[in-house]
Amino acid sequence: MSVKVDKPSSVMCKEGEGENLKTGDNHMSPVMRLRNAPRCHAMSKRTKRQCQAPAERGKTVCRFHGARAGAPSGKANGQYRHGRYTKEALAERRELATLMREAKETLARI
Repeated sequence: MSVKVDKPSSVMCKEGEGENLKTGDNHMSPVMRLRNAPRCHAMSKRTKRQCQAPAERGKTVCRFHGARAGAPSGKANGQYRHGRYTKEALAERRELATLMREAKETLARI
């Protein structure tokens, strides 16, 4: 014996009201967005097949294959000690070496 039960009043809405509240103008479902996402380019050594996980945004590999890898640069890195080998310090030393080389060449010509 089955009994037909109406929907609760909180679920019921008027005609045309409450349609596409979450999606807005984007009519693509989350499932379709995942299916259309670019795939990871990592290859399995064992099966010689490409990974099927979606790649991270702006990367060519998924989160399992190193998309989030890498340490932050500068003081944000836990291994930062003194700044001797920062990009700025290396560029400054390179410029100084060029100036010294030019000065030696100029003095040699005199």
